[in-house]
Amino acid sequence: MPPATAHRSMQGGTYAALDHLTVMQAAGLAPDSAVPMLVSVPHDFSERFAAAFVQVIHKLRDAEADEGTGGHGARQPATERALKMLLLLPALLLRATRADKVRVGKQLAARFAAWEAGDYDQLVAHWERDCSWHAARAFQSSQDADERLHKRVLALIAKGKVSDARRLLESLGVADIARPEVLAQMAAKHPVRTADVDDGLADRDDLPRVVISPEDIVTAFRSLDTDKAAGASTWRYEYLIALVPTVPFPSIMAADAAHSGAYFATRFANNLLPAWFNFVFSSVRLLALRKCTPGVDGREDARPVGIGCALRRAVSKAVVSRASHKALAAGYFAPQQLGVAVPSGGTKLVLSVRELLDADPTLCIVAVDVSNAFNSVRGAGLRGRRQRRGTSP
Repeated sequence: MPPATAHRSMQGGTYAALDHLTVMQAAGLAPDSAVPMLVSVPHDFSERFAAAFVQVIHKLRDAEADEGTGGHGARQPATERALKMLLLLPALLLRATRADKVRVGKQLAARFAAWEAGDYDQLVAHWERDCSWHAARAFQSSQDADERLHKRVLALIAKGKVSDARRLLESLGVADIARPEVLAQMAAKHPVRTADVDDGLADRDDLPRVVISPEDIVTAFRSLDTDKAAGASTWRYEYLIALVPTVPFPSIMAADAAHSGAYFATRFANNLLPAWFNFVFSSVRLLALRKCTPGVDGREDARPVGIGCALRRAVSKAVVSRASHKALAAGYFAPQQLGVAVPSGGTKLVLSVRELLDADPTLCIVAVDVSNAFNSVRGAGLRGRRQRRGTSP
């Protein structure tokens, strides 16, 4: 990963204001960079947020035009800054505040005004101040867990999401991943890779390329669900939905959000972004969901759930949303994965098997969970198979 510089930049108006931050800090994955976020983009600021997103992607495009995609180990300062800003953008502009609604509106207006004036040093400094405040109060909650749960449930019911509210009430909660037995279970599910993987594929220039269109971005982003976990970043589905409104933005800059999203998605899908960015962008936030109520001795039994970056998940959805991409995926996964690339494929598969058993009582199903492929398949083997089949890395 690109190293952070030792000193804060004083170059107002440039993304050099991020140079002293590590990539993990920019992504909100470092312990000292976590801040609570607004649930959605306030309507009055949606166009300005879309314009900010477009500006960042334009900076990335211009940086790549000047610096190229870079060789192995080559530094690309402008590209690094643009990608770090893409990760940090929601936290700079849309983090929650402790003020009332009127003051929140004023604070948001001040942030967007600073952004539009190019005062990134001020934006970063204020974000760091809020990070420090929240880090100091991380274990001082003004509400108990039950009260927070009730508020979330009531908010879901108010939106008509009764099923989500029911699942939340029935959940046994999240185990403390710092406890030795829970940490051991998580480590067993995610073993350290035992074999090195080559840096790249041979003859990659001859591999087919995936092109994501603005229409793919609009379709994918508008179909995103709300009230989902943000995962390993400060991006939320609600922020992405705000980028593609049904009524186009008046400003040319903001209206380019879908085209900018398509540019970024195409770069990511074809492995044209730096490896360090792919590493962070594809990271997941690991949660240990309780399988049952803790025993008398307090021991926990949990299963791992990884929640990825909302922007990465949405981009991946855009990649596989096209019929041609679905057919390609289905051709590689079938017949082992009959539910792949099919809307509600898992549900249809279960119902089909149930109908089959009802039609012929002599049949039975034997489920053999030999091994979890995600944890046991060797990456080098997958890469070699991809190269032989002619698929993109």
